[in-house]
Amino acid sequence: MTRRGNFNAFAVLGLFSVCLATSAACRRAPEATPERALAPRELPGRAALDFEVVGDGPGPLVLLLHGYGTPGDDLVPLARTLQRDPRLHHLRFVLPVGRLELPHGGRAWWPLRPRAQREAAARGGTRNLAAQHPEELPASREALLALLRDLEVRYDVPSSRVAIGGFSQGAMLSIDVALHRDEAPGAVFALSGSVIGESEWRPLLGRLRGVPVLVSHGRRDSVLPFRGGDHLREVLDGAEAEVRFVPFDGDHTIPPAVLAALADFLATSLPPDSN
Repeated sequence: MTRRGNFNAFAVLGLFSVCLATSAACRRAPEATPERALAPRELPGRAALDFEVVGDGPGPLVLLLHGYGTPGDDLVPLARTLQRDPRLHHLRFVLPVGRLELPHGGRAWWPLRPRAQREAAARGGTRNLAAQHPEELPASREALLALLRDLEVRYDVPSSRVAIGGFSQGAMLSIDVALHRDEAPGAVFALSGSVIGESEWRPLLGRLRGVPVLVSHGRRDSVLPFRGGDHLREVLDGAEAEVRFVPFDGDHTIPPAVLAALADFLATSLPPDSN
């Protein structure tokens, strides 16, 4: 069965009025049912990934990865809102659930290091994610790469018609997955993310040359400071990706302006098939 749970705080006020609260301050809302759900897939040599699918359009795929500590289905309302945009009816959104179950019941792609966070805070700074290489990240990456291969065959979609993106930890993993693919994706988006494992990314950055990439970050982000998002932009600019940077005056969130920018980005990067 596909894993479900209660959603974090989302205020969907019209098509583009969505704001994602951080897991520490989330409220509970009634469970929603996505338009379509597929059962977990047993991937050869890998742990099964639960995932949900929103929309049944005939066109490109959008892989949407959640952040740390959420139930795993908290971005379903975001996908449903995007899919209702007439320009995006042809898209199919796929929302995998993080491999790791946390003690409080949330999900993650890799565990955090609370001690490092506390030590950095005591010094009046933040931990340097760019220098970190989380032990669990490669396993999550490989599971998602296998899932993408499976989905591309199932729906007969080439890599160039796939967008990979996410929020927070999911944003970091999205860039990492895109860099480790044999073929470049059609688009990448990183919402309130950061560089992680930069020394491993550097030799692979050429794979994103010419790829449309959307990066957003709040100037008052209290979880992943703004300079981390700005550094991500710099790294992608240096890779000659087609970067669109959307800074905003806010915290660790997805405000309406970013959602509108994401809808525009997907509509431009993944238009309907011409035939």
